[in-house]
Order: sequence, then structure tokens, then C-alpha cells
Amino acid sequence: MPVASRAFLVLAAVADDAALQDVMAAARTMDLGLDDLEPLEVRGLLRTDFASLHFRHPLLRSAVIGNASAAELAAAHRALASVARDETRAAWHRASATFERDETIAADLEAVARRAEQRGARPEAVRAYERAATLSQGVVGRARRLGRAAETARAAGMTSEAIELLAQVDSLAGDAQTVTETAVTRTVLSLTTGSVGAPPLEMDRVRSVLAGPEHADRLVEVLWAAALVVRGRNRPRAEWHALESELRTIPSTSPLKPVALALLTPLGAAPRRPGEPPPTSYRNSSPHHSAWRRSPSRPSHCRTSRPR
Repeated sequence: MPVASRAFLVLAAVADDAALQDVMAAARTMDLGLDDLEPLEVRGLLRTDFASLHFRHPLLRSAVIGNASAAELAAAHRALASVARDETRAAWHRASATFERDETIAADLEAVARRAEQRGARPEAVRAYERAATLSQGVVGRARRLGRAAETARAAGMTSEAIELLAQVDSLAGDAQTVTETAVTRTVLSLTTGSVGAPPLEMDRVRSVLAGPEHADRLVEVLWAAALVVRGRNRPRAEWHALESELRTIPSTSPLKPVALALLTPLGAAPRRPGEPPPTSYRNSSPHHSAWRRSPSRPSHCRTSRPR
């Protein structure tokens, strides 16, 4: 097979379902043309319907990609990225064409992930966040993107993937935001799936990172998630009291603080505002209730019978 035709074959395999016009535009950037496509059609490897290129068998495309060198694949992806009209497709081609860390491409893929989340394509978003993390130049950016991938995987019901991603984040030194998000993800995951939540040592690390008034709201968010687990799993009362005491000492105006305290307050024991009278039940306070109970006109099924 001619070298140029082989390059065209790799280009077609990488292009997947791209329009024929885009493939031919990418081919021109590689100094390829219809003359290089003809041998592939003669051999029955490719066929065209003037809208797109098709492989004779789906497995043939996978075999071409598997046998192509890294340089051949990178050249094809670069050519397709240069002519792609869709931002998402162009970002993926640029990411596939690089074998080094590149913060610009990582940021482009992170934008792809956010757009995928917005339209509800969470598995696609997880994949984009993961690839963006591998291309991140800094440890903080890598941890943040892996944390977003873990939370997105949890929301998508991809439990095993979320747990694996959280394990990767644990090996990195993330910033306060990442520590908060991953702690909340791990805690909520333990409540919804029955998996093991954050161990005490992990919570101690979270508290150390979020120490200081500037991180008070983030710490409240973490403790709010912990309150969900304590209440949802009906943990021992000692844990309720310890969590409640810690929340009350945090100088935060976060709306999650009263929500967390309400979760940790037993039913009927909610704290009252200063000057607020104790609650009275309708049964004891309404004069109509007593009159209703004495009324002989009540239907028989509404009368209460007492043992004699």
C-alpha cells in the first residue's frame, strides 16, 4: 500500500463519523487527495457515499488505529483539529494529538466537560474531566479536575468509577475548594451507596486544610454532608452531639449551617428564637377541639371508645 494511502487510511479511521468534506479538508493539510483515496476504494477497505467515508467492517477501523504508530495518529488528529467546526470535536482531536501536559488543551477539555454536564451527558463529562486532569500541568489543577470527575461520576450513578477517582485525588495535594468538594462527594457517596465514608484521619486532614475563618463556609459544607450521614444512618447520639457542637462554634453565615443543625436536632426539640413562647398543640389550645369532642352529633366512626 502506498505510504500516502496508508496515511489517508489512518486519517479516515481517526475521523470516525466526520463529514467527507471535513476529512478531505484535513487530508489537504497533510498533502493528501483523492488519488490517495482511490487505492483504498479499489481494495475494498473504504467506500464513500459523497457524504462520509465508511469502512468495510467496523472492526477494520479498530485494527487500523491499533496498528498505526503514535506519530501517524497524532498527525491525523492535528489535521482534523485544524478543520473541525465543532469546538468539542476540535478539543478532543487536539487532546488526542498531544503526549505532553498542556494546560491550554486541558482547559479546553474542561470546558467540554462543563457543556456535557449542562446537557445531562455526565459519562461524557467524566471522560473529559479525566483527560483534562492527565493534561494538567499543575498538581492543584489535576486534583481539581479529578475531583469534578468524581462528583460527576457519583451523580451519574457510576459508583466504582467515582471511588477510583477519589482514590486518585487522595494522592494529590489539592486546594481548599478541591478538599471540600471531594470530602462532600465521598460522604454523600457513603450515604447513597453504603460504601465506607471518610475515615477519621481523612476528616482530620480536611479540618486542617479548612482551618481559619476564610474557609468557614467550606467546613460547614463538609459538616453538612456529614450531618446527612449521621441522620440518615441514625448514628450513635454521641456523633450527633459532637457534630452539632462543632457546627455551633464555626463563625459562618452559610445557609447550610442552620440546615445541618436542623438535621442534627431530634424531632420536636428544635431551638426557639429568643422570646418565642413554647409551642402548643392544636389539641390542647383550641377551644373548638374540646367542643368537637363533646359533641354528640359526631359520626360514630369518629368517636373514641375507651376501655372500661
